[in-house]
Amino acid sequence: MLLKELQKLGFTKNLATVYTTLFDLGEAKAGNIVRSTGLHRNLVYLALEELEEKKLVSKSQTSGVARFKVLDPVRLLGEVEEKKKLAEDIIDELKSKHKIQSQEIIIYEGISEIRKKYIELYNTITENDFWYILGLSSKFFEINGEKNVKEFIALQNKRKIHIKGISNHMDEHEDLYVKETKGLSEFKNVPAISKKDSEIIIVKDKVLIFIFTEPYTIIEIFNTDLVRSYREYFEFLWEDTTQNLRGEEGVKIFFDEISEVQDVYWIGGSKDGMDKYFPKLAEECKKNRLKKKINWYDLLDPEAELAGVEKGSSLNDEAYYEYKYLSASMSSPHVICLYGNKVANIIWKDGGFINIIENEEIVSGYKKHFDYLWNQEVVIETGFDALHKCFYNMLEELGKEDEYFVLGASLGNNNSEIQKFYDGFHKDRIKKGVKNSMLIYKDSYDLIKKRFEMAGDPDFKISKLKKFSNILPIPMQINLYKGKTSFILYGDEPTIIYFDKKEIFDSFKGYFDYLWNQEVQTYSGKEDINNLFNKTILEQLNSGDTEYVIGAGYGEDGMGDYVTKLFREHNSYLIKNKIHKHVLMYEKYREKFESEIKDFGDKKFEYVHTRYLPDTYALPVETHIYKDMALITYFGENPVSTVYTHSKIIENYKKQFDLLWNVAKE
Repeated sequence: MLLKELQKLGFTKNLATVYTTLFDLGEAKAGNIVRSTGLHRNLVYLALEELEEKKLVSKSQTSGVARFKVLDPVRLLGEVEEKKKLAEDIIDELKSKHKIQSQEIIIYEGISEIRKKYIELYNTITENDFWYILGLSSKFFEINGEKNVKEFIALQNKRKIHIKGISNHMDEHEDLYVKETKGLSEFKNVPAISKKDSEIIIVKDKVLIFIFTEPYTIIEIFNTDLVRSYREYFEFLWEDTTQNLRGEEGVKIFFDEISEVQDVYWIGGSKDGMDKYFPKLAEECKKNRLKKKINWYDLLDPEAELAGVEKGSSLNDEAYYEYKYLSASMSSPHVICLYGNKVANIIWKDGGFINIIENEEIVSGYKKHFDYLWNQEVVIETGFDALHKCFYNMLEELGKEDEYFVLGASLGNNNSEIQKFYDGFHKDRIKKGVKNSMLIYKDSYDLIKKRFEMAGDPDFKISKLKKFSNILPIPMQINLYKGKTSFILYGDEPTIIYFDKKEIFDSFKGYFDYLWNQEVQTYSGKEDINNLFNKTILEQLNSGDTEYVIGAGYGEDGMGDYVTKLFREHNSYLIKNKIHKHVLMYEKYREKFESEIKDFGDKKFEYVHTRYLPDTYALPVETHIYKDMALITYFGENPVSTVYTHSKIIENYKKQFDLLWNVAKE
């Protein structure tokens, strides 16, 4: 029966005979197949070669002897789509004879293979399955072509296939795809995800890595543990509620988002804001606001006046815009924007930085703060005496074991008188036994930490410190205690703004808790990356620990000297302190890297152990895995590192390392 059906699919009689015989044998040498079929040896070898080309059979070498085994027969669908029903009948019967191994890795090459694989996916995934995409690539549309993409959309709508995808930016093709699949596709912006020439697809029984550059490759991995790991990683990113946007591209994403809501609330609008640093994008955003009749409510810095749409006009005179002025003491380069269920903390200068949190409770708290400022007068005190009064009144109200919280601690404007004041205050606080938890801007962290050691709390028993790493510093901190909130601004003289209102306290305490408990941080720039690898990480490693690296290399063109210098210090420290390092390096760097390790002092490779990956997959991105954290670092002109401390994420990256380590070359 099977022989005849396979011949209807285009198999020759010999090809079908060899194929079904190998199913019965499971795994066999060519000689076993010759004896079982009775065919001439040359005919069997020709059939096996053709089956291997069709990705229906795999070949492995053991002690120089070739062995053959069948692969998942579902690939018949991609080979002969027009005979799909017939192929499915054959597959069902063949699957009853063969159980897929616990892991299979298959590599396809060529654009035609990529197209076939997409055809297979759209014809086999059902409405009850999941289909996740990490790193949506516009090359999907280019490679498959308009005709195929339309057929995919029709199949997705007909079969009710649900697709979720994340990337750092959605283009017009993806927006149109979402629209035409009628709610079956959800695509989300996650800046940490690269969107270039590859994407990873996760479905129920396999992970597929598509590489859209020559020679156009698919790595198909059948491994249930890997599927589960990638799925958990995807869902973690999908549920993450924070975004960090930078530069013109990030500002455009932000402006596009606020152009899709009815009401937008601003705190701290300034003439040195969007109009000064991003004039073209700001003008386009304001035009969209008028066109869509979007309301803006703006708490402006004193004497600030934003430009209108018409040249020389003022936004103050335009429709759908209301404004009020803040006190002079609240003027700051930091702007807050509330829209929908998101709150954005913005610094326009220095290339632009926007931190967005998607959380209805936090937005609600900020909105109460906005309403309070919009509707009521604010109590303000200035001068050094006001600073002294603020802190010692708080200390008087707090007893032993009581605690206060600081959001955005810094050295202020480095005024020596203020620094001397804080030295004395913390000695008194520690002596009284009052606890504090401080989120400190990274530039001030080391000095503040040293201050507490000198003030009498060297073991940090009542002083808890964390770095406020992914937010740019501003000369302001927020103190929170017993339902009270005070803003301390550092200028020519300190300014204190008091809010004795529980709703204000709750909103900022919620924000503090969110940042204190977050498990993802971002570092950018050569100085930050150097401090991360040669200070922060090394301080946490001990003799006997192990560092694991996936995709080690030398970064983008022109970054080789920087990466070499960075890891000369890092690797020398590891070797000196007997910390092990397992590295998955790209093959083209083998000679250079091994020479460097010898120079660093590990001439016998006692501590640094290396295996090599194919150069085809070389990227300027490295993954470093430790017992308490995992880092993904892009070594470009402006290097960026994302640090994860979530145990599941660390575990998943370690599994990915182990998988690659087992297949890499020694």
